[in-house]
Amino acid sequence: MCIVGRDGRLEQVNPALERSLCPPSPDLLGKRFIDYVHDDDRARVGGVLSSLANDAKTPGSFDARLCGRDGSPIWIEWRAAGDGSQGPIWLVGKDVSKRKATERALHREKDFVTLLQIAAVAANEASSLEEALEIVIAAVCLRRELPLGHAYLITEPGVLKSSRIWHVQETQRFAPLIEASEARTFSAGEGLPGNVLKAGRPLWIDVATDPAFARREAAQSCGVRAAFAFPLALGSEVLGVLEFFSTGPLEPDDELFEVMKHVGAQLGRVVERSRARDAIRDSGERARGIVETANDAFVGMDGQGFITDWNAKAEALFGWPHDEVVGRSLAETLIPPRLRAAHANAVTRYQDTEHPTIINRTVELPALHRDGHEIPIELTVWPLVQNGGLTFNAFLRDMTERKNAQEEIARTRDFAQTVAFGTIDGVFAFDPEMKLTEWNPAMERISGIPRARALGRDSSDVFSSLQDSGAQGLLWAALEGRAAGFSDVAHVHSETGECSFYDGSFAPLFGKEGVVGGVAVLHDITGRKLLEDQLRETSERISNAFSHTFNNALTGMATVSLDGRFEQVNPALCSLLGHSEEELLAKTTEEVTHEDHRSAEGAHMEGLLSGSISSYQLEKQLLHSSGRAVWVLVVASAVTDSSGRLLHLIHQVADISQRKQAEEQLTHQALHDSLTGLANRTLLLDRLEHALARSQRWTIGSLAVMFVDFDRFKVINDGLGHEAGDKVLVAMARRLEGLVRPSDTVARFGGDEFVILCEEVESLDQAREIATRITEAVAYPVQLGSTEAVLSASIGIALSSSPDDPPEALVRGADAAMYKAKESGRGRYEVFDDSLGNGGVQRLEIENELRSALENGELRLYYQPQVRLSEGRIVGAEALIRWQHPRRGLLAPNEFIPIAEECGLIVDIDAWVVKDACRTLGRWAEKGWHWMSLSVNVSAQSLSRPAFGALVRTELASSGDPCSLCLEITERIFMGVGRSTMETISGLRELGVGLALDDFGTGYSSLSYLKRFPVDVLKVDRSFVQGIVHDSNDSAIAATVITLAHNMDLAAIAEGVETEDQLDQLKTLGCDLAQGFHLGRPQPPEDLEKVLTA
Repeated sequence: MCIVGRDGRLEQVNPALERSLCPPSPDLLGKRFIDYVHDDDRARVGGVLSSLANDAKTPGSFDARLCGRDGSPIWIEWRAAGDGSQGPIWLVGKDVSKRKATERALHREKDFVTLLQIAAVAANEASSLEEALEIVIAAVCLRRELPLGHAYLITEPGVLKSSRIWHVQETQRFAPLIEASEARTFSAGEGLPGNVLKAGRPLWIDVATDPAFARREAAQSCGVRAAFAFPLALGSEVLGVLEFFSTGPLEPDDELFEVMKHVGAQLGRVVERSRARDAIRDSGERARGIVETANDAFVGMDGQGFITDWNAKAEALFGWPHDEVVGRSLAETLIPPRLRAAHANAVTRYQDTEHPTIINRTVELPALHRDGHEIPIELTVWPLVQNGGLTFNAFLRDMTERKNAQEEIARTRDFAQTVAFGTIDGVFAFDPEMKLTEWNPAMERISGIPRARALGRDSSDVFSSLQDSGAQGLLWAALEGRAAGFSDVAHVHSETGECSFYDGSFAPLFGKEGVVGGVAVLHDITGRKLLEDQLRETSERISNAFSHTFNNALTGMATVSLDGRFEQVNPALCSLLGHSEEELLAKTTEEVTHEDHRSAEGAHMEGLLSGSISSYQLEKQLLHSSGRAVWVLVVASAVTDSSGRLLHLIHQVADISQRKQAEEQLTHQALHDSLTGLANRTLLLDRLEHALARSQRWTIGSLAVMFVDFDRFKVINDGLGHEAGDKVLVAMARRLEGLVRPSDTVARFGGDEFVILCEEVESLDQAREIATRITEAVAYPVQLGSTEAVLSASIGIALSSSPDDPPEALVRGADAAMYKAKESGRGRYEVFDDSLGNGGVQRLEIENELRSALENGELRLYYQPQVRLSEGRIVGAEALIRWQHPRRGLLAPNEFIPIAEECGLIVDIDAWVVKDACRTLGRWAEKGWHWMSLSVNVSAQSLSRPAFGALVRTELASSGDPCSLCLEITERIFMGVGRSTMETISGLRELGVGLALDDFGTGYSSLSYLKRFPVDVLKVDRSFVQGIVHDSNDSAIAATVITLAHNMDLAAIAEGVETEDQLDQLKTLGCDLAQGFHLGRPQPPEDLEKVLTA
């Protein structure tokens, strides 16, 4: 026992402890107790002493080793006590070394038993040697506290190689040793594994001292100090070596080696079992291989008729996969339903009596495919007793091909007989002695000899005429094994004396012994011979007819060789080309073809020569002997022989000169205006497109497009008639042509619209000069009999900026500029810019929307009151049109009427105004307002149409008094008024409709108009009324108009009255009627009716 102070030093030691401690010390007191404790126990003992010093409750019993005097450890069972206040600790010890040795021996024995058990279990249950090795190596390492274990196996006689089966505690630490071990092999006697292989027993080595350990450097780098290995043996045969390493000293242990020897033997049993299993498997695989590679299907069955085996051939033959068919009943799988009862009885009978029905025999039976169809099979089945039970094995061979071959032979035999007896050709057979052995019905017909009389007779007796032709030798050729034939041989019937012609063939008949006879086929060609004679006669007739047609045809004809030479020419062709027959026969078709057309026939000739076409037709020019060109249509046809070989061509040549002239005329008409002869829109756009392309090559200048429209042309056309209008257009066309260069183009687009294309215009100024010349030239009067027509021109100019400008865009630009010129006063020109382009788009939009307005009822009539000045009351109204635009609101007439006049919609608008105005008159009449008159404005276009008069008559008949309606027309309508306009006006006047002359005095006023036309009212224009108070000239003009009206018994009405002073002055001048904002604004009809009702 001893006492250990708070600093861990010995304070008291009894003699018993002193005798045990090592190293001995004369004075133990003051020494540290922990220094005498075994290295492996110091940390644990130190912890216990520290706990006792701080906590008296800590258990004070523990085992620890002290270092004895001889250096060996002494196991002491200590009991310790302390007060828990950092005071001394009392230790009382008991030597338990013998007990510990006994415990270690028991533990060691237990470990050995466990290892043997693990090895036994692994040997019996592991699926492979590798798995067993992994289990055993891991068990040895864990039980013996070894960090590394490994297995070598024999890969070739006397050589060990790493199995790569390891048990490793620290892979990274031991990597060098693992790599060195796997990098080499060991022969017997080489290294630790090789010495174990040679000795056949376990061995131990010290890594540091053993010279045979070649992996010393790698092992020591990992801290390995010792190793041992033992053999994996099967009897005296060493199969491999198991090698283990230790990082501590490892003494030889015979007991351990003995255990390892048994472990190695146990592992050898794994190899033994594996070899036996491999042998069994090899035997089974050989048997299975025989079954699987057999050409026949193999089926195994147990005693109850359930399928136990099924090879690949059976799968292919019957359609059942192996996994699906095994375990199924043979009867429901392969036996057809009609045979299943017989099959069951046969199996039962064999089991009861062992009397075989089909056992050990080969029979032919039908079998059932999976899809239900039957297969003919050849079946061989034999019984086999296995494991005390009865089984059956069977091979089944598919007989389908054999059956099919047999059926094919039968069909071939039947077919041959059917053909021989059904063909129209004669067929007979003969034996080596020339005796007839077959004779079909056709031969009876050909020869006149019945089959019964022919069979057995010598062929020479039957075919005596064949001998005369030498054909008899062909029968001998067939008997010699050679096929031969003849054609066009005559045969005289021995019985009837009739003569026929035949083609024939002879062939040998072969048997097992060689040639056993011959067969002959005779084809009657008598009919063909007659037909050939008929065809020959027909051909001669056709040839004569062709010759007659060829020579007398009105169109040119020729036969031409393949190299283009004339072989035959008829008189018509000679006349067409002005050559004699001899001259043409000396020429080729190329020589008489115009040079512009010589290459055209190349592709056609290639088609004829290749056979892809048999004829072609081509329009081209031929050369007359005088040198002039003649347009012809050539139809060339190929002439071939019976084999299809091209012989020559037949050319039919028709003169199409007149047709070509007509086509050229039609083409000219399609591209030119019929009235003026100028280019039309199509031709101008084409020339404009080509001019733009050429402009890329110009060094200076650009293209100018001028759109010309004649102002007031409609007045002339409508007033003087279309014939006069046409004369004016032709005159203007000639003037325009005279103003431009020959390289420029003048075109008529329609109506009075002309477009001029000027190329290489150097500047805008030059274009303006041209436009100025045009306006000046147009201004000269055109004489129309005794009348002169004076026009002006509005011109739009568009200059190209790039060769890529679209032709249509340039024309549209010039058109837009022309409209700008009209809006700016007419008789002038404008140059296109982007703003005009936008204006053109706007006009187009208005035109399209105006068409919709007519259809959608967007037009309105507003009524401005007309007051009789002498009474001061309303006696009438003027209907003024408005457009209720869906987006822009209410539009005045000046915003859309000019566009309507240009696009022709004014006629439809006038018709709508008349209808609506007449309905209003009808409504006023119903109210009793018969004293109210209604004035409407009418265009010259409407008055020139007879249908307008009929429309007014129809509307008035159903809605009002004609005398209440007054039509207002401008004085320019009377300029050059035509017959149709005059007839319309006269008809309306006869009906009672009034006529007012609007804007009198503002234009080309002529008093002769008032004399010639039945006018009722003169309207004083607002331009005069505006200055009537302060401008003496306006006052004088107004007075003159009013006086003129009264002197001619006409009424005078002033428009645009806006002040009381103007109204007073008009009263003073004696004006009859007035209208204007001062008297009443234009208003909807319902508003005016309210005023009239008040």
